[in-house]
Amino acid sequence: MKYLFDTAAFLWSVDAAERLNTRARAILESSNEEIFLSPVVSWEIVIKVMRGKLTLTRSVDETLKLAFSKFGMQSQPSHMLIALLSVTCRLFTTIPLIVCLLPRLDAKN
Repeated sequence: MKYLFDTAAFLWSVDAAERLNTRARAILESSNEEIFLSPVVSWEIVIKVMRGKLTLTRSVDETLKLAFSKFGMQSQPSHMLIALLSVTCRLFTTIPLIVCLLPRLDAKN
């Protein structure tokens, strides 16, 4: 079965699995399930970290990579790249420009 994790479930899966309910933990532990992470989740995390509303135990990049490798989570790489670049370049203040570029990036991939 396919599952789409929201921001809270994603963050808890990485650093606070005890906060997840039994079903969510079973999904994470099963090799038969496909777990997806919306690009919106990575955007939300980046923006909250940049605004000081969220503190992670590691960088955003490391947090995402850990979840992808540990649980086999999947996402669209071009969207993840833009979110990660916005941390480095502080581009998130020009979100309308980035949102206009995303469809063009997808067309190239």
